[in-house]
Amino acid sequence: MALNGTNRRRDFTQRVEVDFASRSQFGALAQPICWTFVILTTHLSQLMPVLIWGSFALLTTLTVLRMILIRRMPRLYAANPKRWQVLHNALVLASFAIWGVVPSLTIQAFGYHNEETLTLLFYHAAISFAMVNLTIHDLRLMRTTAGILFVPVLISQLLFGGPARWAPFFAFIFYVLFLLGQGKRLNLAYRQQVSDNDNLAVLAHNDYLTGLPNRLSMNDALERSLREANERGTQVAVLYMDLDGFKLINDSLSHRVGDLFLVEVANRLAGLINDGCLVARLGGDEFAALITDASAGSAAGFAADVLNMARKPVLIESHKLQYSMSIGVSLYPGDAGSADHLMRAADHAMYEAKTTGKDRICFFKAPDNTPMRPPATEASVERDLNSLAGATADSAR
Repeated sequence: MALNGTNRRRDFTQRVEVDFASRSQFGALAQPICWTFVILTTHLSQLMPVLIWGSFALLTTLTVLRMILIRRMPRLYAANPKRWQVLHNALVLASFAIWGVVPSLTIQAFGYHNEETLTLLFYHAAISFAMVNLTIHDLRLMRTTAGILFVPVLISQLLFGGPARWAPFFAFIFYVLFLLGQGKRLNLAYRQQVSDNDNLAVLAHNDYLTGLPNRLSMNDALERSLREANERGTQVAVLYMDLDGFKLINDSLSHRVGDLFLVEVANRLAGLINDGCLVARLGGDEFAALITDASAGSAAGFAADVLNMARKPVLIESHKLQYSMSIGVSLYPGDAGSADHLMRAADHAMYEAKTTGKDRICFFKAPDNTPMRPPATEASVERDLNSLAGATADSAR
C-alpha cells in the first residue's frame, strides 16, 4: 500500500533525526577540542582556573553523554522518539550554553579590549558558525541556540563594555542576524533536499500508476519477512494475482480506461489489507500479496476475499467492466526455501489457475500433485519448479 501522509511525515522526521545525530557526533568532538585550543592559546586557565577548567570538564562530560546517546539511538529512538529528541537537544543546548556564559564572564572580568577576551570571542564566532550547520534542520532549535550563545555576551557587553560598548554591540547584532538569515536559507535548501530524496525513494519503491509498492519493494519486504519467519518459526504466504480479461479492456476501450481500471483495482486491494499484509503491483495486470504469520487457512481466506472483490463490476467513465482474478498461493517454508523461489512458486500456481478455468485459487503443488515438503536444497526447489513449468506447459497445449 502506498505510504500515507502520516507514515511519510514520520519517516521524514526520523531521517532528519538520524542525519542530525551524525552531525552532532562530529560537533560533540569538535567542542572540547576547540576548548583545548582556548586553554593552550590563552592565559585564561591561569587567570580564571576554576571557570575554565570547570567548563572544560563539564563540556567533556556533555560530549561523552552525547556520544553515548547517539550510539544508542537505534534502540532509544525506536522505543520513544520524543524522549530521545528532548535528551539530545538538551545536551546540545547545554554545551552551547557554556560557550555563551564563559565569554560574557571574561568581558565582565577583563573588558572587551583585553587580548584574552578577544581570542575567546574568535573561538566563540567559530562555534556560532558551526552551530548553524549543526541545527540546520530545525529553525526553532537554531534560534534558541543562537540566543543561548549571544544573549549573555550582548548583556555583558552593554553592562561592562566600557565607553565604546555600542560599536561591538551592534557588530554582534549584525553577526547574529547574518547567521540566522543564512541559517534560514540553508534550512530551506536542506529540507528541500531531504524532501526530494524522500520523493525519489517513494518513486523507487512504489508503482507510478497505482501508488502501491512495486516489485522492488515487494522483494525487499519478502526478504525481511522470511528472515523474521526463520527467527520466529512462523509461515509466510505469497499470493500471485492476475486479472482475467484485462487485455480485452485495454484493446477495446483504450489504455486510459485500462489505467483507470488498474487504479480502481489497486484501491480495492489496498482496502482489503490489514496488519501483517502487503499488496504490490508487479507490473501490467499482475499483483501480489504478502502475508506474514500466515497459514494455509488465512491465505485461502484472503484469496477468497480478493476473488469476491474481483467479481464486483467496476464503473469507469460510464463503462461497466466485469472482471475476475486468477490467484496462485505459495507458503514458506513448505513450498520454497528462498524469496525468489517462493514468488516463482506462487507464479506457477497462478498459471495453473489460469489454464484450468480462471477466476479461481490454486495452491502450489509439486508435479505429483502432492504438497511440497521443506526443500533440502535450493537445487531441489529449482528442479521442482522447472518440472512444474514443463507439466503446466503440456497441459496448456
